[in-house]
Amino acid sequence: MKYLILSFLLAVNARADLKAFECKKALSVDKADQILSEVQTKYSGLKSFQARFIQYSFLAALETSELSSGIMSFEKPGKMRWVYEEPEAQEFTADGKSLWFYQPTDNQVLIDSFKTAFQSDLPVSFLMGIGDLRKNFSLKQGCSNQDGTLLSFLPKDRVKTDELSFFTLMVSSDSFLPIGAEITDVAGNKNSFLFNEMKPNVELASANFSPTFPKGTDVIDRRSESSNP
Repeated sequence: MKYLILSFLLAVNARADLKAFECKKALSVDKADQILSEVQTKYSGLKSFQARFIQYSFLAALETSELSSGIMSFEKPGKMRWVYEEPEAQEFTADGKSLWFYQPTDNQVLIDSFKTAFQSDLPVSFLMGIGDLRKNFSLKQGCSNQDGTLLSFLPKDRVKTDELSFFTLMVSSDSFLPIGAEITDVAGNKNSFLFNEMKPNVELASANFSPTFPKGTDVIDRRSESSNP
């Protein structure tokens, strides 16, 4: 079973790195803008969604990459949970006010204010229902490939997004809902996400966004530091 899982992940690794975000057919400016309007309309109608994810991370300075996978959940506005299963267990949870980063292997949880953690991470803000693509970004281009439709954006506010170079949103050509995203920073580092088994408007228990941790977990709470000027 482990061999089958490893083979599957390696296959997705190559797909995420080389093919999933490649442009095959360019869209006209008008067509890309029309699709963006569809995406905004469809996504504004979502209250929540859950999906399995594959994440491909590339660190340009060291020319190293890592493949991760797990389950993610979003609930508007501002709630999310990423449960990483591979290559090691870890969890990111946000409830709109606080962010928890839990690492079971280190027996440690880091808590920070939501505002501090996401004040410049606009692509994630859009997925969490607290951002607007037209307001925060300029549409660079649109294209399509075998996996869906790709919309590439440049940030309008370079002050708030000084580390973000651009990002690409992949949406289903049928539903116009997000099925992937690729974020590139000014140093050339890249994070690519592919979503599958997506469940829109799924009922999510409130406990999903109110994490509890085993007794004895080392807690580092930075929220008071973040609130100070």
